[in-house]
Amino acid sequence: SYKGVPLKQGTVILVDSQGAYHQAPIGADGKFTLAKVVPGMAKIGVTVPKVATAGGAAKPSASREGGREGGLIDAGGGRGGRGAPAPAPAPKPPEAESGPDLPATVKDPATSGITAEVKAGVSLEIAIK
Repeated sequence: SYKGVPLKQGTVILVDSQGAYHQAPIGADGKFTLAKVVPGMAKIGVTVPKVATAGGAAKPSASREGGREGGLIDAGGGRGGRGAPAPAPAPKPPEAESGPDLPATVKDPATSGITAEVKAGVSLEIAIK
């Protein structure tokens, strides 16, 4: 969880007591499963996906292949026109499609400061503050 709110997607990265890396996706229920982890103290990192916002979205091309009819006219294309109006920006994706902004240090088990003792058959709860 992050600030008390369960994460609904992302990846848990765990470095076990022998230094082996393990990864597991976080499910919509906030749970994850890691197998074959050596018991002992572990370092943990967490990542969440980010969806491109309207400012980072790909823009449509200025013209269709071969400049055929129906394509947009590039404003600098020498056709004398001002070009087609700019397309409306894409709406911001809903928060459910991207995760919260976690601190950058949390992504790497070596810098996250998150540790836990792994015990066979015992669930871990990871709380990022």
